[in-house]
Amino acid sequence: DSADVIFSMKYDPGKKVLYTLGFEKKSDDYWTVIKKRTGNLFKNETTIYSEKGDSINSSLALDETSHALYFSLGSNTIYAYQDDAIKRLEKSPQLIRKIVVTNSKLFSLNSDSSITVWDVGKADVIFHFFLFEDLSWILLTDTGNFFTQGKGDDYLNIFEGNKTDSSLQEKYRLKFNLFNREKDF
Repeated sequence: DSADVIFSMKYDPGKKVLYTLGFEKKSDDYWTVIKKRTGNLFKNETTIYSEKGDSINSSLALDETSHALYFSLGSNTIYAYQDDAIKRLEKSPQLIRKIVVTNSKLFSLNSDSSITVWDVGKADVIFHFFLFEDLSWILLTDTGNFFTQGKGDDYLNIFEGNKTDSSLQEKYRLKFNLFNREKDF
């Protein structure tokens, strides 16, 4: 094994592949490396992706249904690896710390404690969720619409051009009721 340190692993039982995330020293520099391991005792290894630097904030997530591997290397970017190809998802506005995938949705916990949700089929952000110390929250959609709870409005400023006005909140507020949806996001 050429990796100096492995700190995360995901196993795909459908394809009998072990994915590893770790650090590897090349010349005088450390690299963050993602490898695909197959065969007897997973001795056959292929580097899927590597990036200079030792990002301890890297994260892996495996969608066992589609067999796609998602990874982030501590930046605001998530990559998808499937069928030996890598594609980049829409960027998060925050640095990503942890990712999880379920039911065609990918969730990231970000450095500011917000959560971003992607539609993995489209590789697009669906919404961002912000929770505040007083337990107020804001859900901000990819179209700029929002929904708040508690004192969430107090944390929100809406701009049109260079103007901000509290009356703009009603223009962009989602009309949402759990039991009678007026607008689906």
